[in-house]
Amino acid sequence: MLKEPVRGGFEGQVDPGVEPIGEIARFFVRTPAMRQILFAATLHTLAVGAQVTFNFTFLTRVHDLSGTEAGVVIGLLTGIFGGVGTYLGGWLGDRFGARDARWVLWWIALGGLASIPFSLTAYLVPSAPIAILALSVSVIGSYFYTGACHVIAQSLARPRMRAITASIMLFSMNLLGYGLGPPIAGAISDALGGDEALRYALAAMNAVLVWACVHYALAARTYREDLQAAATVGATPKEA
Repeated sequence: MLKEPVRGGFEGQVDPGVEPIGEIARFFVRTPAMRQILFAATLHTLAVGAQVTFNFTFLTRVHDLSGTEAGVVIGLLTGIFGGVGTYLGGWLGDRFGARDARWVLWWIALGGLASIPFSLTAYLVPSAPIAILALSVSVIGSYFYTGACHVIAQSLARPRMRAITASIMLFSMNLLGYGLGPPIAGAISDALGGDEALRYALAAMNAVLVWACVHYALAARTYREDLQAAATVGATPKEA
């Protein structure tokens, strides 16, 4: 029902034309920050997706919570603490990013790394209340990335490649992240064997989160230069 706006208005260019998919793929390859944020977000989703998928089973199998109790806990964890983490990741990035754009990436990495000690505590302690409390804190930091990583990708994309950029990010995060994370965690748990194996499998997924944070740091190395290049239509980003 709404009139389609002219693309490129914010960049000072009228209707720059649709970017071919091949050009968008080349843009991802030759733009270091874009490439790294794709890797980081996918790995981050792989780790968090595995944990989110099995948290219900973890609480019922390891801590003997009923299905209703575990469902309420998971709902509160995701709805409240996940929402707080998503908001904080964007708010902190905006506040500190006004002075240095790299803070948008640094805060995601810091949130992810800060969540790991609480995640390990949650999965390894014998006490159910402590596990739930630690999971609540862990979710806040690990969810810093959920909105911010898409904002970073959109900030680097040219006007006529933003929709495809969002699709590529979501496709990779869902197909590879959620698609591979839970099976990997399940395979680790099966290999270890026993009712307690799941806690160690979920704890081990934090290694992938550390790997994701490495890519956030690598993205920050060229983010300012790539952002500046993206602001100039037709500019070629600095190669890694």
